[in-house]
Amino acid sequence: MCSNNWAKPRLKATELDITGQVLPGFNVNVNGAITDAKITKESPNVVAGKETVGNITPNTAKYIFNSWLQYNAQKGFLKNFGVQGGAQWQAERTVGTSGVSNIPNYFRLDGGINYHTGKLSIGFLVNNLLDDHQLLTSASMSATLYTYIVEARRNFRSTITYRF
Repeated sequence: MCSNNWAKPRLKATELDITGQVLPGFNVNVNGAITDAKITKESPNVVAGKETVGNITPNTAKYIFNSWLQYNAQKGFLKNFGVQGGAQWQAERTVGTSGVSNIPNYFRLDGGINYHTGKLSIGFLVNNLLDDHQLLTSASMSATLYTYIVEARRNFRSTITYRF
């Protein structure tokens, strides 16, 4: 939603989502998007020399890809055990009202293992497998202030679930 006090964006985008069970026990969730977001109308409050029409809409990524794959063994020695993994990628990201991408691309891998039996589930997940300490999930800037939100370094999460 845009008000009359803000520059108006134009958004052209294509998105594809694929979700389902490919083989018994093998589930996929993959999506990607290409977004071309540009400012089409100047704010009436724009300062002379700071025109933004044609610039990329702030805090957008042109390319986004996410995937999550999970496999749970259906029989044999590893029955009820599973592995899972995911990737996130964002490219041509922009902060502020720039005419060009100005924040590094983002790539992250996660992975884990799990075990299910009856009503009990146990899982262990590792986030940011590559331990990239420079991942910026977000940033913003004004005339005098720059703000960056940095992704956590490699971290772990374990879960124990019991269904009643």
